Amino acid sequence: MAEPPVPPNNILLRGIRDYTPRTEAGLQVKVDSFFVLLREHNQRDDNRNGLFFVYNVAGRYGFVPVKCVVIYQGEPPAEAARRVGVVIDNFMPGESGQLSLTTGGLVEIVDRSPRGWFFGNLNKQSGWFPQDYISDWFSFARGEPLVFQFVVEAKRGQLESENPEFLPFTAFDRLDIIRVPNSNDDVWIGRDADGRIGKVQKDRLRDERGDLSSVLLKWPWYHQCDRGTAMELMRAHLHQSNSYIIRDSSESGNFAITVTNGDINGPMNVRVEVSVTGYNVEGRTFVSLQQIVDHYSSFPIHVGTDGRQIFLHRHVTREGWIDPKGPQAAAAGATGGGGGRRR
Repeated sequence: MAEPPVPPNNILLRGIRDYTPRTEAGLQVKVDSFFVLLREHNQRDDNRNGLFFVYNVAGRYGFVPVKCVVIYQGEPPAEAARRVGVVIDNFMPGESGQLSLTTGGLVEIVDRSPRGWFFGNLNKQSGWFPQDYISDWFSFARGEPLVFQFVVEAKRGQLESENPEFLPFTAFDRLDIIRVPNSNDDVWIGRDADGRIGKVQKDRLRDERGDLSSVLLKWPWYHQCDRGTAMELMRAHLHQSNSYIIRDSSESGNFAITVTNGDINGPMNVRVEVSVTGYNVEGRTFVSLQQIVDHYSSFPIHVGTDGRQIFLHRHVTREGWIDPKGPQAAAAGATGGGGGRRR
């Protein structure tokens, strides 16, 4: 199925020269790469910053130099993308080959028939359903992970609702935006400071804050580092099992837990897979990163062949300190308490 064209109120830009950004706020430009211009004021001749605020075909926001792109007048590029719709009413299949839909779900649209039916994927099931049961179409790159884009501040709260896919928050809360499906879409995917993921209504948010880092940094157990840095940090604590950090995974958009297990050769790493429904650890789903910490402080995250159990008992801070007071110290540290001592 051909992708629909870029909405007419968006302006498509094409790269005319390569550019490597020097800051996290910038996006890489390659010749013939494509971007969507997001703000009308960026078209002004007096753009003194010499930058356009855009998003690329992977759905990532950032700035690109004006001199590296031109307005593209041809047909939009046929990028491999997922087409997604939001279910607005329950649909119960009447025959085999049809897909059951639940209000609020996100269904991937794979094909369509001229009779007004879509073929889609939802919850590892596939089948046909009437197109009238979905709305708010948007697209994003196939397989594009949920990756930190920028921080926003809420101007109005979004209350807990019967739809669990919406993220509750109050005015002035700060959120990570981790997916922006389309510049015209009214619903983004956000993450709060506890790591809970959900839909966020765009009209309840202020402009993005490019000067702020991820809201997860309120937790002393969270580290924005790669595997190599984590392994070096944890080697100083190999003598003490059950010491841990949660860090960014080498798999973009996912996390990993690096935890000491009494092995002098190095700590172990546990994969945390991220999706719009939460965080998956070894087949168990959690609604937040903090819930992972709370659960595995009482239940083993790993049991060795010798019966040794590994827990998340003492987090290692970004300064390399071990907090001896265990999981409760994480919450205290998030509100300014707790320092820990070096081991």
